[in-house]
Amino acid sequence: MEKTEEVNNKKRLSDIREIYKFLKGCKKDFFISTFFMVLRVCSDLIHPIIFGLTIEVIAKRESFDEIIYYSLLMFVVGMIGRVFWIGEYGFRVRYSHSVRRVIRYNLFKKVLALEVKAFDEVRNGELLNRIDNETNKITSLFDGLVSTILYSIRAAFVMLMILKINIYVGLVVFISMIINYYNFEIAGKKLKKIHQENRLNDDSMKSNLQQSLAGIRDVKALGIKENVYKKFEYDHENYLKIDSKAKIVSFIQMFVGTFISRFVRFAGILIGGYFVYVGSLELRYLVAITTYLAYISATVHDIGSFNQKSKDIEVAIERIMYILNNKEYEDETFGNEELDNTNGNIKFENIEFGYDDDSVLNNITLDIKQNELTALVGKSGSGKSTIFSLLLRFYDYRKGKITIDGIEINKFNENSLRENISVIRQEPFLFNVSIKENLLMVKEDATDEEIETVCKKAHIHHYISELKDGYETVVGEGGVNLSGGQKQRLAIARALLKGSKILLFDEATSALDNKAQEIIKNTINELKENHTIVVIAHRLSTIVDADNIIMIDDGKVVAQGKHEELMDKNDIYKELYSLNN
Repeated sequence: MEKTEEVNNKKRLSDIREIYKFLKGCKKDFFISTFFMVLRVCSDLIHPIIFGLTIEVIAKRESFDEIIYYSLLMFVVGMIGRVFWIGEYGFRVRYSHSVRRVIRYNLFKKVLALEVKAFDEVRNGELLNRIDNETNKITSLFDGLVSTILYSIRAAFVMLMILKINIYVGLVVFISMIINYYNFEIAGKKLKKIHQENRLNDDSMKSNLQQSLAGIRDVKALGIKENVYKKFEYDHENYLKIDSKAKIVSFIQMFVGTFISRFVRFAGILIGGYFVYVGSLELRYLVAITTYLAYISATVHDIGSFNQKSKDIEVAIERIMYILNNKEYEDETFGNEELDNTNGNIKFENIEFGYDDDSVLNNITLDIKQNELTALVGKSGSGKSTIFSLLLRFYDYRKGKITIDGIEINKFNENSLRENISVIRQEPFLFNVSIKENLLMVKEDATDEEIETVCKKAHIHHYISELKDGYETVVGEGGVNLSGGQKQRLAIARALLKGSKILLFDEATSALDNKAQEIIKNTINELKENHTIVVIAHRLSTIVDADNIIMIDDGKVVAQGKHEELMDKNDIYKELYSLNN
C-alpha cells in the first residue's frame, strides 16, 4: 500500500513538472503576483498588532491624539495591504490567462497531430472536455498552490507569534492543525476516486449531447427525440448522483474543519481572556490573538477548499498528460521531401493493410496516371475508401510501397502531401462561416479574383452571385444552407484554390439528383485535363468515360480497363452496372 502511494506521488510530481515545462514563458507574471502576495501577507501579520494597540488605547481613554494616530496607522497599513492585493490580483489574472493559453494551445496542437485512429476510437466530447474543462482546472492549480503555500507559511508565523504571546493558546492551535491534516487527507483520497468516476460519465454525456445536436435533423426525422432526451436525462442524473457524493464528502470535510476552527477560536479567546483576567496578558495581545485565530480559521478554510480542488485538478492533469504524453496513440510522422510542381503519377505496389488483425487490402497494385480520370469501383466494404485513406496517410500500410512521381509518400513533409492532394467527399465538411471564409481557410491571401476564378471552374460562382449576401453568405452548421451538389462544388473550388494536383472524389455523386450529378460529372471531366482525378463511384453511369476503371473485390484488384472492356469481360462489373443503373 505504501509502495503504491509512493508511486502515485512520484507520478503526480512528474505530471506537474511536465505541465510546468509549458509554463516557462509565464514565469514573470507568476513571480510578480507572488511578490505582491508576500507583501500582502506581511501586512496581514502587522495589522492585528496595530489593531490591538488601537483597542488598548481606546480602552485606556487617556489620549484622543493617540486614538487618532493608531486608528490612522491601522487604516494606512490596511490600505497598503489592499494595494498589494490589487497588484497581486492584476498579475494573477495575466498569469492565469497565459497558463490557460499555453496549455490549451499545446493540447489542441497535440490533438491535431494525433493519428486518425485516435479520432476513430476516442469520442469528440472527451477530447473537447480535456481541451476546455481540464485546462481551466489546471490554470487554478498553480494559482491555488502558491496561495495555499503562502497562507500556510502565514499560519505558521501566526502560530509562532501566538506561541510567543501565550504557549497554551499556541498548543491548542498546533493540535488543531494536526487534526485538520488528517481530515483533509482522508477526504482527499475519497474525492479523487469520485472525480475520476464522474469525469468518465461527463465525457459520455458531452459526447452524446454533441452527437444529438450535430444530427438533430436525423433525430427529428427518425422520431427519436424522446429516446435521445431519455439518454441525456439518464446520463445527467448519473452525473448528478456521482457529483452529490463529492459534495457530501466535501461538506463533511468542511464541517469538521469549521468545527475545529470555531472551537480553537472559542478556546483561544477563553484561555487568553483568563490570562487577561488574572493580569498576566495585556489586552492588546488578546485582540491580536483573536485576529490571528481568524487568520488561522481562514487558512484552514482555504486549505480545505484547495484540498478539494486539488483532487479534481489531479484528475485533470492525468487526463491532459494522457494526451500530451501520447500513451496510446502515436503522432503522425512525415519525412523531409518537398513535392514541388508534381505531375501526379500515383503507384501502389503490392500494398497490404488491415485496421486490426484482419486484412483489408491484399497485394494491391495500382498505376494511376497524371491528367487522367481513374475510377475505383466495387461492392461496399471491398477496400475502396481504404485506398484513399492510405494515399492521404491517415493510416500507414503494412507492406509494399505507395509513390507519387516515384517518391514514396512517407518521405514527403506534411505540407507537400496535404497541399497536393484534396478529397471531395459525399458530405464535404464546411465551417459555419461565410462561403468566402470557407475558401480562405486553404489560402489566406487569396484575392477575390482568385476565389471567383476557382468557383467558376467548379460551376458554383453563378449560384453564389445570386445569393443576397453573395460570397459573404454563411453556410450554416455543416453547410446546412447549401444543397449536396452545392457543397460538393464548393469543396471542389476549395481544392482548386488550394492548388491540389491530385483530386480524390469519394462517392461524390451518389446522393445527388440527376441534374447535380451531371454538373459534377462535367466538372470532373473538365478538371482532368490538368489534374490527376481518382473517383470512388457508386453510380457507375457517372464514370463510363473514365480513362481507367479499376474493379476492387475483397481487397484485391480483380479487373481494370475502360467501361466497354469491363462490360465485355467482367461479370462482376456488368452485374454492378446493371444494379446501379
